[in-house]
Amino acid sequence: MKTLLPTTLLLFALSMPRAAFAQPTFRDFVLEAVRLIDLATIALVSLAILVFFWSVISNLWGYDGGNAEQKKKLQDTLLWGLIIIFVMVSIWGIIRILQQTLANGL
Repeated sequence: MKTLLPTTLLLFALSMPRAAFAQPTFRDFVLEAVRLIDLATIALVSLAILVFFWSVISNLWGYDGGNAEQKKKLQDTLLWGLIIIFVMVSIWGIIRILQQTLANGL
């Protein structure tokens, strides 16, 4: 702990002039917002895929093969899960196209 504190203070002191002279522009603000949106999108898509596989596995775990209600539930889970993931990835692609188009204008 004693060696970590001086190193942290040194890094902080060295980064202060950069922070003081860095004058953020609108472009910097937009790029930071885009970066945050990208991270949130990756997290949401990952969470959706995780929930999809979890629900499919849990439905398959209890599936006995003869129950029509369980079969319908499994089919609905697969169908709606794939539709939701497809829509999320499609929107992500549209956002990426818009980012590339608008980034050229900044």
